[in-house]
Amino acid sequence: MWALENRTRFVADRTFARDRDGAEVLLVAVKVTFDIGHGHAPRLSARQVPLARVPRHHGDPTRTSLAHESDFVLEKRATDVLLFGHAYARDGAPTIASEVRVRIGDLQKRVVVFGDRRWVRGFGGFRLSDPEPFVKMPLDYERAFGGAGHRENPLGVGAVVDRGGPETTPVPNLEDPDDLLTSPDEDKRAMCFGPIARDWPTRRALAGTYDERWRQERHPLVPDDFDDDFWQCAPADQRAQVRGGEAVELVGVSPRGPIRFELPRIRLSFRTRVGKKMVEHGSSIHSMVLEPNEGRMVLVFQSSLECHHDIQRLERTIIEEVDAKEEAA
Repeated sequence: MWALENRTRFVADRTFARDRDGAEVLLVAVKVTFDIGHGHAPRLSARQVPLARVPRHHGDPTRTSLAHESDFVLEKRATDVLLFGHAYARDGAPTIASEVRVRIGDLQKRVVVFGDRRWVRGFGGFRLSDPEPFVKMPLDYERAFGGAGHRENPLGVGAVVDRGGPETTPVPNLEDPDDLLTSPDEDKRAMCFGPIARDWPTRRALAGTYDERWRQERHPLVPDDFDDDFWQCAPADQRAQVRGGEAVELVGVSPRGPIRFELPRIRLSFRTRVGKKMVEHGSSIHSMVLEPNEGRMVLVFQSSLECHHDIQRLERTIIEEVDAKEEAA
């Protein structure tokens, strides 16, 4: 029986998957949890978060956004960078607007956060009400632009304005600072830092065509037009080649001010005994999850090994931490 020997301080597990041609692939994931905060470098957390095998929503999947994706996916071309939390007014003083900024190396994303507003209907058309002051505001898709049937965000607000309906209509709290909402007829991006669910239109479109031809020629494999970017759950502007050592800056997500640190450099070795051979296989950081409310950051590494013809000869996978000096040598 194939065994996993985890010699690291982190959480690790394994599973099998099939690639687009039906070949068996060994997947090994390692999850590393750090404590983050003001004035100190990331510290390995005493509580290591377990690996997730299935996606989970914050509540009813039809009414709430995705809380986390599975940590076991076949392929990611880039690291999914995600952030969960709130926008905070500086020093706890109520504000009508603030900006949240996330920077990891060359990746940077900005979202402007407004207090609650509404479209108010009058004789001359619609006007935006003044924002209500806030101290903290959830950073979730339910407060971003969208609505039922919206191509990006079916849980949001603002995409559908009933001109003959109520006197006022909610407006999204989260907006693109370079493309602010000025009319109820505009179609905007859904600005958020969280993951996109598999059944949302932009991601579902990457899953390919499941028609009669697929049933006859490909089932149960993925269609020929399946796009591997389907496995990415972060918005397209939150994907990067994260390797460790990058400067990280989180602005507007803590009442105490910006959180800044350098991403730890972690190197892992994956070796699998296949019959009489020991096979080395590399890894990459599939996910980087920032949770400033909890003072936490999670990195998920994944390694894969095609083993279709050797699956019965797999004996053991060994995971070890590699010292930077040892790696350089």
